[in-house]
Amino acid sequence: MERSACLGVVLSLIVCVLGLASTQSLAAEPLPKSVRFASLSVGMSGHLVAAGIGTVMTKHSPIKVAVDPVGMHVAVLDLVEKKEAQMGAVGTLDLVPYWRGEQFWKGRPQCVLAGMTTINMFTLVHTTPKSGIKTVQDLRGKRFLGDAIPSPSVAAYSDALLNAYGMTRNDVKWLQFSKAPDAAAALIEGRAEAYAYPSSSPPMQQLKTTVGYYPIPVDPEPAKKMIETLLGYTYETMPAGYNGVIEEGVPALAYYTTIFFRDDVPDEVVYTLVKAALENKSEYARVHPLLQDVDARRASTIVGIPFHPGAIKYFKESGVWTAQQEKENNELLTKFKR
Repeated sequence: MERSACLGVVLSLIVCVLGLASTQSLAAEPLPKSVRFASLSVGMSGHLVAAGIGTVMTKHSPIKVAVDPVGMHVAVLDLVEKKEAQMGAVGTLDLVPYWRGEQFWKGRPQCVLAGMTTINMFTLVHTTPKSGIKTVQDLRGKRFLGDAIPSPSVAAYSDALLNAYGMTRNDVKWLQFSKAPDAAAALIEGRAEAYAYPSSSPPMQQLKTTVGYYPIPVDPEPAKKMIETLLGYTYETMPAGYNGVIEEGVPALAYYTTIFFRDDVPDEVVYTLVKAALENKSEYARVHPLLQDVDARRASTIVGIPFHPGAIKYFKESGVWTAQQEKENNELLTKFKR
């Protein structure tokens, strides 16, 4: 009888140990060997961000981050949406309306969350001194490259800008283009007077060193009207020295290149990669001058899209995540979650 009772106790202990081991095994799901990071085309600032931070993530974590320059913004989001990549990086001017399912992105699935807010960039109208264009009103009647075919956010910006100043496409000679270098070439060759596009440094520098460069400022009241319709923007001053081109501060609409993850990527994967990057920021700061500003506080900045729980875990651990951010993050999820 005693022997039977002892045997029962032993068997119960074995079952408990096996059950505990099984639970721990499930809890400690192994990290993947690699993830695919969809980025913008080579030469674009977004690709420099992805390549710089992705390299640091690989170096300082057990996960290989394979940065893949797949094309423009739509291509990046398509790849992540189809589960062919686990993470990506685009500007909030595209990411925020995508996540909310608004504007061009209506009807798209809500499958991503922010991981790191990185460099701030500006969307504005670029021109040259010889064009004679000094203000937005001066665009009237001019050949204006206002629509970048692969990037719907550019046409949205151009329309909002013209409307804020009492104009429409009919008041300019509306033209389309594909990439910023093509637009810069059109200005250099005299085929257009101005183009709207984010502040990508190579074409800005090309203009400055050939025919000269001039940025068109946006006034506060029109900017306020624009932000009411455009998502993912703030109104800031592009500082002197920006991209080695800007001579004086220029008021303009700003956005942030944001690294994002599929929302079904495990929290521990996101936490591991975000931690690996931010705890070694001095390494990626050498890749792009604006990356020097990307510390944990900048990375945790909420710009219209909530953060992945894995990223929040690291921000809390590093002491930068505030009660106000927690409130704002939850409000975004409550208000826009579809």
